[in-house]
Amino acid sequence: KHLPPLLQTLLQTFPMARRHPHPMVVHFPIAFLMASSLFILLYLISENPSLEITSFYLLFLGAIASPFAMATGLFTWWINYRLKLTPFVKRKIQLSILLLILEIILIFWRGSNASITNPLYFILMILLAPIVGLLGYYGGQMTFPAEKS
Repeated sequence: KHLPPLLQTLLQTFPMARRHPHPMVVHFPIAFLMASSLFILLYLISENPSLEITSFYLLFLGAIASPFAMATGLFTWWINYRLKLTPFVKRKIQLSILLLILEIILIFWRGSNASITNPLYFILMILLAPIVGLLGYYGGQMTFPAEKS
Protein backbone atom coordinates (compact mmCIF):
# COMPACT_ATOMS: atom_id res chain seq x y z
CA LYS A 1 0.00 0.00 0.00
CA HIS A 2 3.02 2.29 0.22
CA LEU A 3 3.40 2.24 -3.57
CA PRO A 4 1.60 4.41 -6.11
CA PRO A 5 -1.50 2.73 -7.62
CA LEU A 6 0.05 2.49 -11.10
CA LEU A 7 3.07 0.64 -9.72
CA GLN A 8 0.81 -1.64 -7.65
CA THR A 9 -1.09 -2.57 -10.81
CA LEU A 10 2.16 -3.20 -12.68
CA LEU A 11 3.46 -5.45 -9.91
CA GLN A 12 0.19 -7.37 -9.77
CA THR A 13 0.40 -7.90 -13.53
CA PHE A 14 4.10 -8.88 -13.39
CA PRO A 15 4.70 -10.30 -9.88
CA MET A 16 8.26 -11.36 -10.71
CA ALA A 17 9.16 -7.65 -10.85
CA ARG A 18 8.85 -7.52 -7.03
CA ARG A 19 12.17 -9.28 -6.51
CA HIS A 20 13.79 -10.52 -9.68
CA PRO A 21 15.04 -7.43 -11.56
CA HIS A 22 17.88 -6.76 -9.14
CA PRO A 23 19.26 -10.30 -8.76
CA MET A 24 19.03 -10.72 -12.54
CA VAL A 25 20.87 -7.47 -13.36
CA VAL A 26 23.43 -7.53 -10.55
CA HIS A 27 25.23 -10.58 -11.94
CA PHE A 28 26.65 -8.55 -14.84
CA PRO A 29 28.77 -6.07 -12.86
CA ILE A 30 29.77 -8.85 -10.46
CA ALA A 31 31.09 -11.02 -13.29
CA PHE A 32 32.69 -8.21 -15.30
CA LEU A 33 34.42 -6.54 -12.35
CA MET A 34 35.63 -9.78 -10.74
CA ALA A 35 37.01 -10.84 -14.12
CA SER A 36 38.60 -7.41 -14.57
CA SER A 37 40.53 -7.86 -11.31
CA LEU A 38 41.52 -11.38 -12.32
CA PHE A 39 42.79 -10.28 -15.73
CA ILE A 40 44.84 -7.45 -14.22
CA LEU A 41 46.44 -9.98 -11.85
CA LEU A 42 47.17 -12.29 -14.78
CA TYR A 43 48.69 -9.33 -16.62
CA LEU A 44 50.95 -8.51 -13.65
CA ILE A 45 52.11 -12.14 -13.55
CA SER A 46 52.62 -12.65 -17.29
CA GLU A 47 53.11 -9.08 -18.60
CA ASN A 48 51.00 -10.06 -21.62
CA PRO A 49 49.52 -6.73 -22.86
CA SER A 50 46.37 -8.40 -24.18
CA LEU A 51 45.43 -9.39 -20.62
CA GLU A 52 45.65 -5.76 -19.48
CA ILE A 53 43.47 -4.48 -22.32
CA THR A 54 40.97 -7.29 -21.63
CA SER A 55 40.89 -6.14 -18.00
CA PHE A 56 40.14 -2.59 -19.16
CA TYR A 57 37.32 -3.72 -21.45
CA LEU A 58 35.80 -5.78 -18.64
CA LEU A 59 36.05 -2.75 -16.34
CA PHE A 60 34.23 -0.69 -18.95
CA LEU A 61 31.44 -3.28 -19.26
CA GLY A 62 31.17 -3.47 -15.46
CA ALA A 63 30.87 0.30 -15.28
CA ILE A 64 28.06 0.24 -17.84
CA ALA A 65 26.21 -2.48 -15.91
CA SER A 66 26.70 -1.00 -12.41
CA PRO A 67 24.16 1.85 -12.64
CA PHE A 68 21.49 -0.65 -13.72
CA ALA A 69 22.30 -2.86 -10.72
CA MET A 70 22.15 0.18 -8.45
CA ALA A 71 18.84 1.37 -9.92
CA THR A 72 17.18 -2.04 -9.62
CA GLY A 73 18.58 -2.34 -6.08
CA LEU A 74 16.97 0.97 -5.11
CA PHE A 75 13.73 -0.15 -6.78
CA THR A 76 13.75 -3.46 -4.87
CA TRP A 77 14.58 -1.62 -1.64
CA TRP A 78 11.58 0.67 -2.17
CA ILE A 79 9.16 -2.14 -3.06
CA ASN A 80 10.18 -4.85 -0.61
CA TYR A 81 11.76 -2.94 2.28
CA ARG A 82 9.79 0.35 2.15
CA LEU A 83 13.07 2.30 2.01
CA LYS A 84 13.92 1.20 5.56
CA LEU A 85 17.62 1.99 6.04
CA THR A 86 18.94 -1.21 7.61
CA PRO A 87 22.68 -1.65 8.29
CA PHE A 88 22.98 -3.94 5.24
CA VAL A 89 21.21 -1.45 2.95
CA LYS A 90 23.31 1.42 4.28
CA ARG A 91 26.52 -0.54 3.66
CA LYS A 92 25.38 -1.57 0.17
CA ILE A 93 24.64 2.05 -0.75
CA GLN A 94 28.04 3.19 0.54
CA LEU A 95 29.91 0.42 -1.26
CA SER A 96 27.94 0.95 -4.49
CA ILE A 97 28.84 4.63 -4.55
CA LEU A 98 32.48 3.83 -3.80
CA LEU A 99 32.49 1.21 -6.57
CA LEU A 100 30.98 3.59 -9.13
CA ILE A 101 33.49 6.33 -8.25
CA LEU A 102 36.36 3.85 -8.55
CA GLU A 103 35.09 2.63 -11.92
CA ILE A 104 34.90 6.17 -13.27
CA ILE A 105 38.36 7.10 -11.98
CA LEU A 106 39.93 3.92 -13.37
CA ILE A 107 38.27 4.28 -16.78
CA PHE A 108 39.42 7.89 -17.18
CA TRP A 109 42.87 7.08 -15.82
CA ARG A 110 43.41 4.15 -18.15
CA GLY A 111 41.61 5.82 -21.05
CA SER A 112 43.97 8.80 -20.91
CA ASN A 113 47.12 6.67 -20.59
CA ALA A 114 47.70 3.76 -22.99
CA SER A 115 50.78 2.59 -21.10
CA ILE A 116 49.85 2.48 -17.43
CA THR A 117 52.63 1.67 -14.96
CA ASN A 118 51.47 3.31 -11.73
CA PRO A 119 51.14 0.67 -8.97
CA LEU A 120 48.13 2.54 -7.52
CA TYR A 121 46.17 1.82 -10.70
CA PHE A 122 46.81 -1.92 -10.31
CA ILE A 123 45.96 -1.85 -6.61
CA LEU A 124 42.65 -0.08 -7.30
CA MET A 125 41.84 -2.53 -10.09
CA ILE A 126 42.45 -5.47 -7.74
CA LEU A 127 40.34 -3.78 -5.02
CA LEU A 128 37.28 -3.98 -7.29
CA ALA A 129 36.95 -7.70 -6.50
CA PRO A 130 36.66 -7.41 -2.69
CA ILE A 131 34.28 -4.45 -2.99
CA VAL A 132 32.03 -6.43 -5.34
CA GLY A 133 32.37 -9.44 -3.03
CA LEU A 134 31.22 -7.39 -0.04
CA LEU A 135 28.26 -6.05 -2.00
CA GLY A 136 27.29 -9.62 -2.86
CA TYR A 137 27.77 -10.72 0.74
CA TYR A 138 25.48 -8.00 2.11
CA GLY A 139 22.91 -8.73 -0.58
CA GLY A 140 23.05 -12.40 0.33
CA GLN A 141 22.55 -11.56 4.01
CA MET A 142 19.42 -9.62 3.10
CA THR A 143 18.08 -12.38 0.85
CA PHE A 144 19.10 -15.33 3.04
CA PRO A 145 19.38 -14.04 6.61
CA ALA A 146 21.37 -16.13 9.03
CA GLU A 147 19.25 -18.23 11.34
CA LYS A 148 19.36 -17.30 15.01
CA SER A 149 20.01 -20.17 17.40
